[in-house]
Amino acid sequence: MSSIKHRQTTGSVSRRRFLSGAIAGAGTLALSDRLAMAQSIVSASAPITVDEIQGWGEVPGVVDIGDNENPYGPSPRAVRAVAKSLLDVNRYDFGSSRKLESAIGEFHGFPAPPPAANRFAPSGYPVYVEGGSSFILKQLAVRYGVADGNGEVIEAYPAYGGVTRFINGYSRLFGTEITVRRVPTTADFTHDLDAMLAAVTPKTSLIVITNPNNPSGTLLPQADIARFVAAVPGNVMILIDEAYIHFVREPGYEDSVALSQRHKNVLVSRTFSKIYGIAGLRVGYVVGDLDLINELKFFGNSSGIGTINCYAAIAALEDRAFVRHVKRMTNDVKDYFYGEMDKLGLSYIPSHSSFVLINAGQSGAELHQRMAARNIKLSRLGMDGNPLLDNYIRFTMGTHDEVQVAISALKEELAA
Repeated sequence: MSSIKHRQTTGSVSRRRFLSGAIAGAGTLALSDRLAMAQSIVSASAPITVDEIQGWGEVPGVVDIGDNENPYGPSPRAVRAVAKSLLDVNRYDFGSSRKLESAIGEFHGFPAPPPAANRFAPSGYPVYVEGGSSFILKQLAVRYGVADGNGEVIEAYPAYGGVTRFINGYSRLFGTEITVRRVPTTADFTHDLDAMLAAVTPKTSLIVITNPNNPSGTLLPQADIARFVAAVPGNVMILIDEAYIHFVREPGYEDSVALSQRHKNVLVSRTFSKIYGIAGLRVGYVVGDLDLINELKFFGNSSGIGTINCYAAIAALEDRAFVRHVKRMTNDVKDYFYGEMDKLGLSYIPSHSSFVLINAGQSGAELHQRMAARNIKLSRLGMDGNPLLDNYIRFTMGTHDEVQVAISALKEELAA
């Protein structure tokens, strides 16, 4: 797995010799662990500057920690699958999306369906794959949010807001007023499920829950979600977006996939763009009631996903060692980040995601611009115009080096 991480030059012969000796002496460790140890040795020995950063998939001299991408690159197995498929792209592969559906269905432990009748038939699993989960969110927004112009959407605030943004754009484009109710979160930026339930009206057609939440990284107890689902009228569709579920730190936490199989009005979306590290290939999926899934497929484009993308996603799904590696590294960097924020006296929201929302104690929008001028990309997505988040800014947990450089710049900006 030597492709997991770009190496940085240290500029020190003695450090390189020590590093090579340390790695050689750790022969019993997995290669990924040895690389992680090497990274921590280099990072701890000498602070680096932004000019020395070469992030995976990024140009030199840029700390790109604003889009919640995987800083450790793609799964090596996914890269191998891409390479293996390249010479076959002159042919149609009508079964590739079905194979991906089947792989996801098996991953979630769904019962095996009867064999497909022909090469164009769907897999029979309650899984719908698409070119990125964003496409699925838009499709659900049209089907259940717009609902022939009579729909009503409920979404937390602050939260990802992808469905809300699409509905608002749709309303402007077509002159159709679709009601969107943004329900404030609790004080710690967790979904207020009681308030969301109280906001339901006879017109409500779609409720969106982002869990873990974005940008706060907060997590809802599964028992609370189950009670909420049971209380919502069965004619109201509930979308639970679990883009960051793989980063949850709570031991034994149960996701909402099982809920989607017990309730005909629950859909759960996932993405391959985060922990799996193939954001550029644009693959996402949703699970739910089989009839709903087949309806979505009819209006979707799952057979239009490139075969390379499908096989890369299958390989990434199977690479559980890589997923464990990314989660472990993310949590290590996150703990380091927490410690540095504590030293600076800055408050933050403990996160179950690959990012952390901090209160910088000053205009987050202005700080965002100043950090960008230093070639450090952070995020204010969905925060502008929200008085509660005026002073907040979101840091993706990049590599240790990237986060170290970003924190150094943050200290200088706060002291200016």
